Amino acid sequence: MTRHTSLAVAVALAAAVVTGCGTQTLVAGLLVGLPQVTYQPPPPAPGVTLPQQTFGPYTLLTGAVFTIDTSDPTKIQDSKVTGVSGVNASVNYRSCLTLTGAALGDCQAGTGGFDRVFAVKDQGSGLYALNSSELPKDGPQFNFESGVRYTMVLEVPQCPDGKATCAPADQTDVEAYGASFKPGPAAQFKFANNTKLIDGYARGTPMTLTRSDAMVDGQFLPAFVLVAQLDPNDPGKIPAVTYTSLDYSDPKKLLLLALSDQPYRKASFDIPGRAFPSAGYFAVALLSVAEGKASANAFVGSTALAASGDAGLVIAQ
Repeated sequence: MTRHTSLAVAVALAAAVVTGCGTQTLVAGLLVGLPQVTYQPPPPAPGVTLPQQTFGPYTLLTGAVFTIDTSDPTKIQDSKVTGVSGVNASVNYRSCLTLTGAALGDCQAGTGGFDRVFAVKDQGSGLYALNSSELPKDGPQFNFESGVRYTMVLEVPQCPDGKATCAPADQTDVEAYGASFKPGPAAQFKFANNTKLIDGYARGTPMTLTRSDAMVDGQFLPAFVLVAQLDPNDPGKIPAVTYTSLDYSDPKKLLLLALSDQPYRKASFDIPGRAFPSAGYFAVALLSVAEGKASANAFVGSTALAASGDAGLVIAQ
């Protein structure tokens, strides 16, 4: 996945020359699987056992569609990006959860048709999102499955004069872009106390996570940290993110990651105290990143990332 900025800029220059256009469409997507975390409350009295609390797993998908000015390819990282609204976004994949043996292998290899299709909602400013808690419990679920390929389809309205947005009546056409994700090996860690639970953590206190997964070809896979506050009264509710070392809502951050992932190939990660702003339950996840593919008609810096890993529970006070 490692790339060098000079090479990416050179490719972008070639793309700009070929297309003869100073504006292209940047597509970015991030599929995140937050693992399940559990907590067994201590007995309030001898012989009394409280039920175990279970949070997750959760699946989140964030997509971004932006126009990017490529008129000066030497300044790609500083280019102006503009969010594109009105995109018809969806994700599809073939769920393999109920399969075993050869059927499971065929499913993970992508054989057969898709049996899961979900709309991805417009969040404004060029961002589109779907999370697993949004779906009815009695219908198909949006699950994060290792080894399964996901495809996000983005049908972008085309506007006259190169405008990023326009009224539906002014749209001249629709162009489809795609992003393909396939979760890879998961990152792993343990807290400093050698467990996956810290009970009684002082809120506002920073933390360092040290990886325990193996290196690949002499270096760690790129990864990032995500901290999210859980609701013990509604365990199925998607947690509220309080900190992430990858600002996936910023298209320029995803673009920089696509250009070079070296800053994310770290052995340890420092989490600031603001990640634990109050008393409560917090899921701390370390997620390795596997790069997929964006469709060839998108800007060369477009990216599709699947993040999978390990999670622990911090109870702050």
